[in-house]
Amino acid sequence: MAERQKDSDDRMLEALFRPEVIPDDGFSKRVVARVRRRVWTRRITLPLAVVLGSLVAAEPVVSFLKAAVELLSTVSGASITPDWVPSSFTLVAGAVLFGILLTTLNLLEE
Repeated sequence: MAERQKDSDDRMLEALFRPEVIPDDGFSKRVVARVRRRVWTRRITLPLAVVLGSLVAAEPVVSFLKAAVELLSTVSGASITPDWVPSSFTLVAGAVLFGILLTTLNLLEE
């Protein structure tokens, strides 16, 4: 019971060490918003760069694969037909679906 009774010195010490609210005028909210915006920017830019780079490189890769198959068939003399090489549409569609899958898995992880 004596521990609960406070004298004037106790009250003065409590008033001296009482935490004061520091006015930040919305600074904390601005910092949190900026950090969140940067996180979302990083989440979006890498998949977007992969998709755009894949679109730019899709046609040269397909033509390279077809040329490589023709060269192999010429050099080896075997009858390798380029029918097994998928079309550019199939490659691009597969890459887009793969990118969507990876992005979805990344978002589900967080």
